[in-house]
Amino acid sequence: RLWQAGSGMEIELLADIQQTVDQVIWHPDGDQIIVSGSDSSLRVLDAGSGELLHQLETHTSSMLDLAWSPDGNWITSANSDTNVRIWDAGTGEMAQLLKEHEYGVYSVDWSPDGRVLASSGDDSTVRFWGTDVWWQMGIWWLEEDAVSALEWSPDGVLLAAGDNVGNLHLYDVESDAVAESWMAHQGYIYDVAWSPDGQRLATSSDHGEISIWQAADGRLQQQLEGHEDSVAGLSWSPDGLRLASASFDQTVRIWDVESGETKITLPDHHELVTDVAWSPDGQRIASGGWDNQVRLWEASTGRPLQLLAGHLAAVVSLAWSPEGDRLASGSEDGTIIIWGWEPTP
Repeated sequence: RLWQAGSGMEIELLADIQQTVDQVIWHPDGDQIIVSGSDSSLRVLDAGSGELLHQLETHTSSMLDLAWSPDGNWITSANSDTNVRIWDAGTGEMAQLLKEHEYGVYSVDWSPDGRVLASSGDDSTVRFWGTDVWWQMGIWWLEEDAVSALEWSPDGVLLAAGDNVGNLHLYDVESDAVAESWMAHQGYIYDVAWSPDGQRLATSSDHGEISIWQAADGRLQQQLEGHEDSVAGLSWSPDGLRLASASFDQTVRIWDVESGETKITLPDHHELVTDVAWSPDGQRIASGGWDNQVRLWEASTGRPLQLLAGHLAAVVSLAWSPEGDRLASGSEDGTIIIWGWEPTP
């Protein structure tokens, strides 16, 4: 469904998928979105009209991660059938099938320059693929732990990997060696997020902890304490001074990263909060969760801006368009809603 965020008026039904929507990702140009569903399909939608451009249905099990290439030409998908698939975003046809993983693939991420694709999974490896002719150019073994979160640094030099027992690893791609590795949490790492300047890493755990680390030496800079349950999502402010977190304790918190203090607590969700997304202009925060609603907040004050009701089940994913004028939300009711919003000049 397409809604005007200012008024809450429904404009258009974007997609009626009739399946659980697992993830929604914007095309780098903001004109298309890719949606993964529990029916093991990928759908590419025109964000303006809602037209279904491509439907890709060759996976044999549920997809676990999706990533656009930086130039927007390719879509990468990973799932539990051990394969990584590369799709032509223009035609919807599968271009490559990468088969080297031995077990399910959990995460995929493109380097910022688009020259290397990283994939990780339950086989305790991160594999590096050269995207020029799609060859496996390297492999990083992580002992016996599955990699639960994966993200490149903004400069593309380091790859951060969090595993299912709480270890955080930084791999230096240029030297082909592990730069740092340490125990970040006593348990599952839910999310890993680089600060915009690439100097720090935020990690979250299933015990409600959020840690801020110096990327250069792995030193703990700050421990953010206050959540009473798992922290499922993290999002940095564009200026890197604040961090938003979404928790199963039904709250969203906005933290001052330097002091470690909670500046604002947003308590209006009545169920688990599963995701949070800071707008590109830094003015707004979106949150969603098991109360079936998307909430928009003024980032500086925590003032509620809009309650966006339309989903019939839990909201599980949120993503702003690069321009910040639209917000995509995916729900377990099988729909994707694109909400219109005018960015702040």
